[in-house]
Order: sequence, then C-alpha cells, then structure tokens
Amino acid sequence: PSIPEAKREVWEAFLQVLLCETFTQHPYRLAAEDPAAFKSSLLPSCEADLIEYLAWTVLQWYDILTSHSSYAASSAPLQFSAEQFLRAWLLVTTRAFDVDGTRTTLVPGLDSFNHDPSRASARAAADGRGGMFVVATRDIEAAEEVFLLYQQFSNSELYRKYGFTLPMEVSWPTGSNSSK
Repeated sequence: PSIPEAKREVWEAFLQVLLCETFTQHPYRLAAEDPAAFKSSLLPSCEADLIEYLAWTVLQWYDILTSHSSYAASSAPLQFSAEQFLRAWLLVTTRAFDVDGTRTTLVPGLDSFNHDPSRASARAAADGRGGMFVVATRDIEAAEEVFLLYQQFSNSELYRKYGFTLPMEVSWPTGSNSSK
C-alpha cells in the first residue's frame, strides 16, 4: 500500500536522523573498542563486565544471522556489517517504547524527547489500539522544553541502555510509571 506523502516525509526525516546516529559514546561501543580502558573507567563498579557481555552478545547475534546456513538458504545472504548491525541494535534499544509491555515501538519524534524526572512534563501512553501518544503531566508554558518521563531506572540502567546518567541530586517523582 502507498504511504501518504505527509507520513512519508516524517519517516524520511526520521530515517535521516537515525542514519546520522553513530553511538560513539554508547557503553556497548566503548566496551567493544577497548574493554580494558572501559573497565578501568568504571572501577570499582562491575557494571563494565555486564556491558561488555551485552556488547559481545549483540555481535554474536550478528555472527549467527550472517553465517547461519538456514538464513542463507531461504534468501539472498544478509549483507550488512557488524557496525551497521550494532548501530541498528542500539537504535532500537535506545529509542523503542513499551506498548502493552513490549519494547518494540519506534515513534518518530517522541524518541527524541529529553529526560529529566525532576522537570518531566509529559509521558508516553498507549492509546488502546496498539499506538501511542504523549500526555502532558502538568501545565506546559509556551516555548518550554518538554521532558518525557522515562521509566524509573537506576543510573546503572540508564547508562547501560541509553548511555547517560542523571546527577545524583535528581530524584524520581513519586509514583512515576512511564513507558520509554
């Protein structure tokens, strides 16, 4: 089926944003490029070991997909690099939203909202039909930056998934339960 022009323009703009994302500072990439330096940078935490394992697992999926004979027999061999696969994996990992408990929904624009639980002004919500929309959680002033409230994650989880942490003085609002 044909995609309406307005939707096509949104998706094409979204694609351009995604193609520019390199994840140069994402922990998976840092762990894969120089495991010893990465581990040293996180001492005394053992988080580096987990992140290194997760990065290795992604690359193992790449090896399975590109070399497994049943995939090659069913169609033309998959032709993408480990770099492209890692970037695609991280795009989904860092931009997917939960819909009905499944982290598989990419929403152009919504995935680019910044996150700060102390200044959150919106949250993602399921529309009951498998889609999503943004709900304001407080009054928003004209020209004010809108912050989306992610799920409640520890700094370790935020770093592992998204590659950022929050200042220690930032606290989660009571009862926060969002869906990124």
